[in-house]
Amino acid sequence: MDMRGIDLVGVEYGGLVSSLFNAAGAAVDVAQQSQAEQSANNKRDAAIAADRAATNAVWHANASAATAQLDPKRAGAAKADKMAADKAVQVQDKTGAEMPTSKRDERVKAAQAGVDAAEADMQDALRSDDKAKQMSAQAHLDAAHQTLGKAQGTAWTFLPVDIGVAQGFFAKQGLDIDSADLGGDAKVQQALASGSIDFGLGSGPGLAFVAKGSPAIGVAAFAGPPRNISAIVLHNSNIQNIADLKGQTIAVSTTGSLSDWLAKQMAIQEGWGQDGIRAVPLGAIPTSVAALKTKQVDAVVLATEAGFRLEEQKEGRVLATMDRYAPNFITHVVFAQKSLVQSNPGLVTRFLRGFFDAIAFVKTHKEETSRLAERVLLMSPSLARRVYDFEAGMFSDDGRFEPLAIRTLKQSFIDMKTLRSEPTDAELFTTQFVPIKRQP
Repeated sequence: MDMRGIDLVGVEYGGLVSSLFNAAGAAVDVAQQSQAEQSANNKRDAAIAADRAATNAVWHANASAATAQLDPKRAGAAKADKMAADKAVQVQDKTGAEMPTSKRDERVKAAQAGVDAAEADMQDALRSDDKAKQMSAQAHLDAAHQTLGKAQGTAWTFLPVDIGVAQGFFAKQGLDIDSADLGGDAKVQQALASGSIDFGLGSGPGLAFVAKGSPAIGVAAFAGPPRNISAIVLHNSNIQNIADLKGQTIAVSTTGSLSDWLAKQMAIQEGWGQDGIRAVPLGAIPTSVAALKTKQVDAVVLATEAGFRLEEQKEGRVLATMDRYAPNFITHVVFAQKSLVQSNPGLVTRFLRGFFDAIAFVKTHKEETSRLAERVLLMSPSLARRVYDFEAGMFSDDGRFEPLAIRTLKQSFIDMKTLRSEPTDAELFTTQFVPIKRQP
């Protein structure tokens, strides 16, 4: 295997190697995509960005207007926000963003309901001349805009966030959601710890970070056994079966992540021991794919849809899906800051209702979900529908933490020496929000 002079054992993977592979990934992606395809992708990306920018701008303008009614000194800022929102909507219209005016109006109207409730709190606080109450009311007004981090932005199983935004499920709860791809479980936990995000979508193994003292906690489980994760090799690789992976270098997202855990579980259950492979944490999916294509690694453990995409392009093969190594398992968890759970449990409840409403929509609307996957994840129509058929059944209906799956996770923390002793349930997650009670 050509290692291109890089000592993968002796360097800090999260820094130099990740940077090099990020650059390689960008070069490979550009080289393999025709100018026409790149132009089409740019237009789709611009449309999506314009839609989100317009929705956020309208939301901020409405919130600013509501605040100005309570504090005339903010009238100038409210006027500026309104002008910015009008301009953002004009840009959205020019890019041809796939968001009907009626749908946008519906989302804004629902979000405005949240502002109205916050405004009512503020008016009540002003009448009482209670400073503490006023501060609480202002926090309510600010709380409607929330940030969320995804462990992998291009993972199909995180699509419910985009569905929730596009179909107005979060807006129905008075929430405006911004999301970002953070490139692995560890980075989601770091963002939660720093306070830069309010919620995170990560993995079951990511609960180990909570037991180690992360200021976040699991609030709902939303996907079962990991058929959305696969071991993938090049189309013309000499690796023909799982046994051929023994002793090979395999790319995962980050240390302690779902892909890292599954790769090592595979090695353990195949009888090689967890050191029977070399796991290299490379961050986001495009970086791992680039490393595979340039033969820097022998295989990758990442999203099954990435493997299907490579099969479609005749560049890769799915060797095996990882649910065979974890048949009783929680693949994905919603995390929230512990401080948010304590100070504003109602906000957590509203977020989870919007999120699980989106999951219910996904499970019953194949075509609408697949069309969004085409646009957001840049999938071909056939790929979007193949992934839907393969992965939609993973989603949980109510967010409960199944005891057998939790037992599997706890034992794995000991087996892999992630933790010295088995944690209690309370050290990993809270059940105060589950089962999710969806509203009609």
